Amino acid sequence: MSISIDSSHLAYFRQNHQIEFENLLKESEIRSILTTFKNKFDAYESSHSLQKGFDLWREHDELKPIITSKRLAKVTGQLMETEKLRFGFSQFISSKCYSDDFSFLYRKSCIKDFTCGLCICLKPSSEQENPFFPTKPGNGIIFEIDTDFYLRYPKSEGAYLFILYTHVSAIFLHQMDDPLNIFFRELGYENGDRLKETLNPSFSWMLV
Repeated sequence: MSISIDSSHLAYFRQNHQIEFENLLKESEIRSILTTFKNKFDAYESSHSLQKGFDLWREHDELKPIITSKRLAKVTGQLMETEKLRFGFSQFISSKCYSDDFSFLYRKSCIKDFTCGLCICLKPSSEQENPFFPTKPGNGIIFEIDTDFYLRYPKSEGAYLFILYTHVSAIFLHQMDDPLNIFFRELGYENGDRLKETLNPSFSWMLV
């Protein structure tokens, strides 16, 4: 689904540092993600670890064109007024995949630097849980990540997909306070490595 960024979108984003769009994902794409996670959870019922929802596309090829979509990266990058972004990571959260302890804090992140992100509603909660979460399936909130950025992955009655993007030249730095360290180390990253095209693809486009 094509999304056009106009001057009103940019003005709103510059002022509020986040904006919601409708229908960022198709029903079939939402269904594919939810089915994949259900099957994954059913195999590991004893744990609600975030690791089950981290970068699902790395183990499930059918999700790669959805989660690492250039279309999603482009609309996010255009709002950030940049012609390039790199995929950082994705995180699925639900009532079965969450963390009471984990928080994504910019200053303690093992990736330098994240710039922006996207939260897409896959299944809404029966009640408004967090104003940061969209309330309609397929809708997504695009947000800026600055030096004060703080994000929790709480238990939710709904289901949501986070996608976070970095500067194209971002690097991995070992940070004891960041639980994501282990995930990036398992991908083969060592302290000081630049994020690799094969593991964390970049996207580019022309600004208009």
